[in-house]
Amino acid sequence: MDVSIEGKTSNFAHDVLKYVCLSVYYSNSMKSLRQFAEFQQYVPYKALLLIHEVLCIYKTHGFIPKESKLNSEALDGAFKMMVPKLEAVVSHAYHGPKLNAMLEEWANLSM
Repeated sequence: MDVSIEGKTSNFAHDVLKYVCLSVYYSNSMKSLRQFAEFQQYVPYKALLLIHEVLCIYKTHGFIPKESKLNSEALDGAFKMMVPKLEAVVSHAYHGPKLNAMLEEWANLSM
């Protein structure tokens, strides 16, 4: 896991998030989100949060339970909890630019 110059772990920079984002959003499929302009420059924050939440569900259960349904209603609570955390990272003088550069790099790797 990536560690900042402050010695803190960069949770949004975890390799698993990177690989899942790239495989889900930037596959060679015609339905891939890479077909949309907003995904070509950087991985959007909400896309990162969605993958983060799916991985948390997987970590908790060891699989994705059918009852989770992974719809917008099921994920709404997670977004409400994670958005302030992401906003804190984005607004941080060091971590915000680092996160943005990382999300641009991820998109560039796949495009």
